[in-house]
Amino acid sequence: MICRRTSTRKYSQLVYVLVCVFLLLHQNPAWSQQVDELVLVKAAMTNGDARKLMTVASDRVELALLGASRQYSRSQASLVLRKFFEQYRPRSFEIVDSTQSNKGIFLEGRIRLTDSDKLLRAYLRLNQADGHWTLRELLIERADS
Repeated sequence: MICRRTSTRKYSQLVYVLVCVFLLLHQNPAWSQQVDELVLVKAAMTNGDARKLMTVASDRVELALLGASRQYSRSQASLVLRKFFEQYRPRSFEIVDSTQSNKGIFLEGRIRLTDSDKLLRAYLRLNQADGHWTLRELLIERADS
């Protein structure tokens, strides 16, 4: 009986949160756009889709992929990331932490690779401008086991 009450309470809380989010998004359509952009970033990282990830990138993107950091144009960054994801194919991408300020969001995530149980850590910095999130930096490094 206790398990049933606990699961019912959790279900009720989830429904409440979903209703609140729905109401907030419909009060401010810009929030809906921003949520869509963050969902796109997560999906692109999960699928190793550099082209899709670059649709939300700024004109200049800083990439650090298992090494030194460098600035790229959006199209150059797309090519570099495509090659990276061909070599390191993601099985999954999980956001483990996020920090948001007035004009930006910093995401920390874990990439699990398809060909092994190895993990990579990913750090993404997105800035907000004109109601949109734009990817400014992407750092991927090996996770220490």
